Amino acid sequence: MSVPSYSARFVRPFARVLSTYESFDLGRLNELKALNPLGRIPIPVAHELAIQQVSAVNDADLGLKAAQVTPYGSAGALEYAMNSAPTMRDALDVGARFARIFCDTLRVDLDVDAARVRLRLHSSVRTPRTISDYAMATWYANNTRKGLGEGAKLECHFDHPKPSNTFEYDRTFGTATLHFDDSWCGFAFNREYLDAPLPASDPAVHIVLCEYVSRVLTELHDRPSLVEKVRQIALKALLNGDPTVTAAASALHMSTRTLAGRLEREGTTFSALLDQTRRELALTYLRDPHISLSEVSFRLGFSHVEGFYRAFKRWTGEPPVAYRRKHKAMTSSSPLSRRDGPPASTMAAPRSPATDS
Repeated sequence: MSVPSYSARFVRPFARVLSTYESFDLGRLNELKALNPLGRIPIPVAHELAIQQVSAVNDADLGLKAAQVTPYGSAGALEYAMNSAPTMRDALDVGARFARIFCDTLRVDLDVDAARVRLRLHSSVRTPRTISDYAMATWYANNTRKGLGEGAKLECHFDHPKPSNTFEYDRTFGTATLHFDDSWCGFAFNREYLDAPLPASDPAVHIVLCEYVSRVLTELHDRPSLVEKVRQIALKALLNGDPTVTAAASALHMSTRTLAGRLEREGTTFSALLDQTRRELALTYLRDPHISLSEVSFRLGFSHVEGFYRAFKRWTGEPPVAYRRKHKAMTSSSPLSRRDGPPASTMAAPRSPATDS
């Protein structure tokens, strides 16, 4: 898709709220209602609409109010896929992988340390407060709050200044602690909730939904973006050799400087994409107990297994042995694990001579 865009699914809640204002033009309201919710809206158009709407009704809290009338399921299959995941970590991984269904420039990053989890929602394009508030409020209501208890000490972070009146924020985010004028948008909560089971977890349904969402994303972006092309190049290089930005630029018939500039405009770098690809592969490999940790390290292109250990702990907040042990315990207690024996590795690659596990 050449022009970055938003899903049009989220227009209807705004139209519903705008219909309560006598000052909002009826013709413009009917145009919003007529938009196909299965379509896409170019990002510049959506941002201009949001700015105009706030100005027309003189209500800076429009995004929060639209979120309050957005029913669960409005985001489609991805919302159900996240909430049927085994744990919050799995749900957030799904949200990060398929975030482009919501918005082409949305990125979801997870930072984990010994005590806290930070879920960062950010875009390579500056977002008006109205849309940022809406994204935060709907993510909180449908994808964050459901898996957290009172002990999670949930915080909500906003990158815009604190409004003079926070009534709608307090009403929307309940008992969560609010932080304004921060350097990032997203949520923070206690780490022990990251791997706790979600209340609506259904592993069998989750797998089917993820497969469906993956097909939707593929069809939606039938022309892969530059970021996706670089990710695919990095993936092939990891499986067959040593990935470098020079090789990626050569495969795309451009200079390394041009590639770096274009990736920068999309809010990323070759190193960041390579790191993300390694992380996704690592999670896949570690779910297969037949692949040793030394072999995982070899397949990911680390010259020493210690480098892989450090990288994995940076990605997830825990060592790979602990992640593998936790995944094994989870799958052994699931009805799915009692079917046709252990799954084969999902990635075929030459095995290294290492034998440790």
